[in-house]
Amino acid sequence: MDALYCKLDAMDPHFQCARGGAQTKPGLICAPPRLLDSAIQRLRHGNKLILLGDSISLQMWVTLLLLVSERMPELRCPDLSQSYRGEWGSDGQLQCARAANFQLCYAKAGVVPSVGRKGRAHRTSAAEVLRALMRDGSVNNQTIVVVNFGLHYEDRRAELVSEAIALANVHRSRTAPTIVWRETSPQHFQATHPFSEGDSHVPSWWRDEHASRCSPLAPDDANANKFNEATNPIMTRAGVPLLKVWHATAQDWSTHLSRTTNRESASITDCTHFCVDTSGALRSWALGLLAAICGADEAGWEAAAVMGSTAVSKLAAEARQPRPRDRPSHADPECKVSTSARVTLRLFRSPRRNNRVGGVKRK
Repeated sequence: MDALYCKLDAMDPHFQCARGGAQTKPGLICAPPRLLDSAIQRLRHGNKLILLGDSISLQMWVTLLLLVSERMPELRCPDLSQSYRGEWGSDGQLQCARAANFQLCYAKAGVVPSVGRKGRAHRTSAAEVLRALMRDGSVNNQTIVVVNFGLHYEDRRAELVSEAIALANVHRSRTAPTIVWRETSPQHFQATHPFSEGDSHVPSWWRDEHASRCSPLAPDDANANKFNEATNPIMTRAGVPLLKVWHATAQDWSTHLSRTTNRESASITDCTHFCVDTSGALRSWALGLLAAICGADEAGWEAAAVMGSTAVSKLAAEARQPRPRDRPSHADPECKVSTSARVTLRLFRSPRRNNRVGGVKRK
């Protein structure tokens, strides 16, 4: 554990695009210091934050580490220099960045391991991981767990629905942590596929990685948002707050890793993962989550998640806009897009001075 590990240069370069001379991408979104400070203060009060899911959740966790470390130089992070090739750790094993009274963690769940490419696969469900963490005391009812799974269930819709129901049942437990469902993010391969119930457990998009490039989504593509169409109704009925990111990120087809190599050193086109260092997509999700955390005490998590989802949409749209030449630079050298006053206000509005939080009336 070291503060240096919280810096982008010390992290696995696989998810970074600028180092490889990639084409210019939309700039990162500046994080309002007041928002970061407020979220950190709330998390210091015993609210451990855990990202639980596949490698997209890992990317969101890394983005949160980068943001929080801007305001918390004492934060100590684990060694993430081989996080991609190391398959993000063992299923259910917590990896945490720590400071005094502060923990920001990631655990893997709902993933087909690389051996699945050879026809053998086993995944540990998010509900199973969460129950284990509850049993050993790693989480309690003060913990916030942001969960997503879906992309590794492409050929198993029935299993995806079953796992979503299992997670919703954990949410109903009296001893459960606060569970927030982060929507499955969009992929931008040249082809999309309906759910199928094959025998290989291998997602169809692993084969799509042989495409030549990533592409925009067709407006009428019935398969593009199939994961959320299967899981969102289950979460909504169970009262699980939703952090919505799919529609906000649907246009960000050019911010994926694109041409890269996988863990087997094979050349692929990655239209699933985003560039951590140059894409605004991941930062918009992270800032939207922090905005929700800031509003949850006063507004409740259902309303706060709506506020956070609105912030994600506003910030993602802003990141796609060209940066005016006269726009001042931010202290963060990686930050290219300043957050407008209007979006900053929506990201963090003090509920004590206003009866509305992010446009949502308090109960």
